[in-house]
Amino acid sequence: MKVCHFLVAVVLFTVSSTLFAQKKAHESEIHPLKRHKAGVFLGNALIHGVHNTVTGKEQYVIAPTIGLDYEYWLNNRWAIGTYNEIAHIDIEVINEAHEEYIKRENTMLFSAVAVFEPFHNFGVFAGTGIETDPHHTFWIRYLGIEYAIVRHNDWDVSVSVGYVNKDLYDAFTFGVVIGRRFGRNIPSKEHH
Repeated sequence: MKVCHFLVAVVLFTVSSTLFAQKKAHESEIHPLKRHKAGVFLGNALIHGVHNTVTGKEQYVIAPTIGLDYEYWLNNRWAIGTYNEIAHIDIEVINEAHEEYIKRENTMLFSAVAVFEPFHNFGVFAGTGIETDPHHTFWIRYLGIEYAIVRHNDWDVSVSVGYVNKDLYDAFTFGVVIGRRFGRNIPSKEHH
């Protein structure tokens, strides 16, 4: 678990340091953004703490993940939203309190997040929610970063990395978000 926290800190530090070092290439261009953004997440989840039924040891598993995101932009830097994902998995994790294994299959994650965009095209998100499947429901804490590599004509293509802390195990998510902005424009007083 400490390794997971360390890896998240290293990724966040590396990306933010890189962004501080770069100048804003499109600083002079002002394009009004729309208030609403809907997106599709296509990626994977790297899950830690999975019980291997053959060897009896703990291992990592990569699960294909698809998600639907929605954000409502309050202004040019802040948004609230919901990130929802389905991970295609069939695993067992240990419940250390009862020393038993809990089956997880095709989990669905529902979260409410706050999004902050401190730099042009770079956002940080954090929130909470639940992960559920036919067997159990767990509370989750979700933290991550997103960088828009393309932002043109109300379309965004972003790379996203997230850390999901769950009651019994953790996961890193990584992938691409393809989003479309719509609705009214955000007033562009200090658009970045």
